[in-house]
Amino acid sequence: MRRQQAITLAILLLAFALWCGRLNGPSFWIDEQVAAEIAGESDLKSVWQGVAHRERRPPGYHLLLFTWRHAAGDTDFALRYPSAAAGVLALAVTTRLARHWVGRRAASECGILTACSAFLALYVPMARYYSLVWLLAASSWLALERWLVRRWPWGVYAAITLALMYTDPAIIPVLIGQGIRLYAGKQEQRRAWALTVLALGLAMLPWWHILPRQVSRDLLRADLSGTAAGILLRLSTPWYVWTVGEATLPWRGIAWLGLLAGGLLIMAAIKRPRPRAVLALGVLVPLGFTIGLTEIVTPDITFLNTASRALYAAPALYLVWSAGLKRLCRLLRLTMAATLITTNLIGLVHLWMGRDLLNPIYAVPAREIAAQVAESAHPGDLFLADRDTVVKRYWPANHLVPLIESRSPQALDALRARPSHVWLLTLNRDRTRPLAPIETIQRLERSYRRVAEWGYAPVDPTYREMKARLLGRPAYTYKAILSLYEAPDAHRD
Repeated sequence: MRRQQAITLAILLLAFALWCGRLNGPSFWIDEQVAAEIAGESDLKSVWQGVAHRERRPPGYHLLLFTWRHAAGDTDFALRYPSAAAGVLALAVTTRLARHWVGRRAASECGILTACSAFLALYVPMARYYSLVWLLAASSWLALERWLVRRWPWGVYAAITLALMYTDPAIIPVLIGQGIRLYAGKQEQRRAWALTVLALGLAMLPWWHILPRQVSRDLLRADLSGTAAGILLRLSTPWYVWTVGEATLPWRGIAWLGLLAGGLLIMAAIKRPRPRAVLALGVLVPLGFTIGLTEIVTPDITFLNTASRALYAAPALYLVWSAGLKRLCRLLRLTMAATLITTNLIGLVHLWMGRDLLNPIYAVPAREIAAQVAESAHPGDLFLADRDTVVKRYWPANHLVPLIESRSPQALDALRARPSHVWLLTLNRDRTRPLAPIETIQRLERSYRRVAEWGYAPVDPTYREMKARLLGRPAYTYKAILSLYEAPDAHRD
């Protein structure tokens, strides 16, 4: 028992170190900034209203972040720390579930695979709801299992499940899975569970009337959304990302070794009923729900984000892998585990280096760009930036050069004053192309000359070619571009 506890503690510390190492590293991206802005409201009512108007989920995570922010501050580290902490707690709960479902040794292997996941290393530390949903979903399952054997009172399960209900639509696939799990249980247990779920649904009444407004917004549809190719990509991409992460491109040989190992372990595991049930209820049901949700209700979410929206399903996949490892001989087990861990370690290195990213928006160095412009700009200059670059978060509040959102009327008014130099930061876009500051760029190209340009978050050439063929248009070389424009009569000392 002490040896098992020591192994579990070592796994949790490994995960904590890997996830906390990214808390202050990459700059915020736009979704994190939205969460930070909502958490920065003055009171709980404003947070509630902010979530209703700016998000498409209940306010559980944002209420937690609001409370934490007023205690710990609004630095990148402070706002991301609750996510990393929730991830570590979720890993502990998942390991406990794995012991119950597939045994102690498999639970340890599940913990190692989860802690080393390049996918989780990217998403767990974000100032978003992903980690909290994983924690609550895993805790709801654990509380249900403990309730069924009369070790925990029903109130613990009800409280955790209500918290998940107020945090994310993931409550739906979780309840579907639990309902299927209880189908073979005792009749009195099924009745008690059904009454509990009904009571929890009534407790959600304060949010029910907001849901139609959240899901009926006019949205920019994602590329390939609603097409056969888009649905196929939504089905296949999560398996790839959960296995090798988002920082290993498909034409790297190591990616295919990892995919082969993961596929073989699934085949080995599903010969047993419990791993088969975990795969069905913990992976396939959440994935199917997320695909349906993103295709019908939130078609603006790209297929690349399907994996992150169903993050809580990835640890269930790793649990299935650990069950598959349990069925192999020692040599084959070590080979498969080493292949998966090596694949993810390479993905982690790529992630830290900011290369081979499937979605380069996570690698836009807004903090560094803000520092570069702040150091080089002179009084009389103008700095224009897309809101989605999040550079405003890192711009010095007392700087003499104004920073203005590039699509705003204020940007066009500022250009009419003929500043001598204009710094323009833009994002190259796929789905959100209509948000590009076309009018601002056209005015600059007519009245100024471009004297310098810097590119950030480069895209692999093969990846660009594949995207161009898939989308039917040229793909961008850099995710972010900083351009310096100079008026014809301007000069620098």
